[in-house]
Amino acid sequence: MAMGVREFKNGNGRLGVQEWEWKFKSSRLAMGVQKWQREFKSSRMATSGREFKNGNGSLRVKVWQQEFESSRMTTRVQEFKNGNGSLEFKNGNWSLEFKNGNEKFRSSRRAMRV
Repeated sequence: MAMGVREFKNGNGRLGVQEWEWKFKSSRLAMGVQKWQREFKSSRMATSGREFKNGNGSLRVKVWQQEFESSRMTTRVQEFKNGNGSLEFKNGNWSLEFKNGNEKFRSSRRAMRV
């Protein structure tokens, strides 16, 4: 189980940084970034921006891109603003297209390509 403030006070008091990191990585509920990436890759479900934030936030663009390409579902703007993507309009539906992995989401509300 993830340790809360009460557990800190009743347990070892102030845990050192290394000890806390070790306990954090060993916990199944509090997943580290690498473990979260592995779990994300194994799942074929589309992940929204809110889930990214709750799951340690900084997933790599490549992981998100792989999952998006494997899914045929369309993604809304709010769901991929944190995924470093750009919009493309195809056949009346919005789709997500990645460029270079590091390109920021365009500030315009709609990035339409004819």
